[in-house]
Amino acid sequence: MIDKSLDTQNTRHPHPAQEEIQKCIGIYNFTAVVEKDVATLQKFRHIPGLISFICTIRKGDLIVGEGRGTAVLSRINRYIERTVRFAFNASLLDATAKSLKMLDALQLDVNNQSNGTTVVKQEPVVNNTKLYITPKQKGYILELVKTRVKDIEERNRWQNTLDKMTRDEASLAIQSLSSK
Repeated sequence: MIDKSLDTQNTRHPHPAQEEIQKCIGIYNFTAVVEKDVATLQKFRHIPGLISFICTIRKGDLIVGEGRGTAVLSRINRYIERTVRFAFNASLLDATAKSLKMLDALQLDVNNQSNGTTVVKQEPVVNNTKLYITPKQKGYILELVKTRVKDIEERNRWQNTLDKMTRDEASLAIQSLSSK
């Protein structure tokens, strides 16, 4: 028998948790930037085969999490691709875990109301269709990348990710590239 005080799925008598559940439903946009962790590599330069990444998670212009991941190539652990992916995934996982408390704090700071409760307005998910980048946005970003990004690898990365961008992501990319 189900304890009615814990039945969060009852549609006739909605549970008080339903209000909190609805606050969590929506679309969240984050950016994860993964880089070589030069500081860690310098600190542990006496360890041969060390691979280290640092991942920074941003929500808009705010940094909400930063994580590190390391692995060591050795006789025991000699599979290069697996070892590199382990360090990469560890940095992403660490940053994600650390960002959770920060996101809670940001929601409380930004959305705090006078009665002490938090109300988060979010766009409901109507369907699973995404509005992908427009041809005009794509052309403008390519022009910005060509004129403002000097690093060839970064240019290639921009060009390879354009087709997967949503319109909102493209707008953010235009703002970012315009300020360079």
